[in-house]
Amino acid sequence: MTLAWNPELLAHRSTFCGEFEHRCLDCGRPIARRGILPETAIGAALRVFEVSLEELRSDHRHADLVEARAFVVWALRSLGRPRSYARIGETIGRDQSSVNHLHRKAIELRLINDDFDAACRGLGQRWLEVGGTRHARCS
Repeated sequence: MTLAWNPELLAHRSTFCGEFEHRCLDCGRPIARRGILPETAIGAALRVFEVSLEELRSDHRHADLVEARAFVVWALRSLGRPRSYARIGETIGRDQSSVNHLHRKAIELRLINDDFDAACRGLGQRWLEVGGTRHARCS
């Protein structure tokens, strides 16, 4: 099942847009933040999915490896300022179109796989806990 062929899932894709966004406690506007560090996202994927860095960057396409790669892509695109697909590809050893597919796969997995969604929420919540709560001009 893929998002491209499942209109029910595609309609819910926007549920996760802006989910992990810092908002100023004074004015309520979003606080622009740098994205999560690639090392942090990769480290979390290695722990959660129990794969090695070599396996993550390998050419193998086992389901657990695909999920781990999708998790890294989701984190680098969704937490903070999104990195480009090309830049993410350099980080995990994939080309731009593969990273684009992995991002769509991550969105699909968040909708249909509770464990994957819980891993994303956990990383997102930890990422939200680190960072400013007010704009400099509002303090």
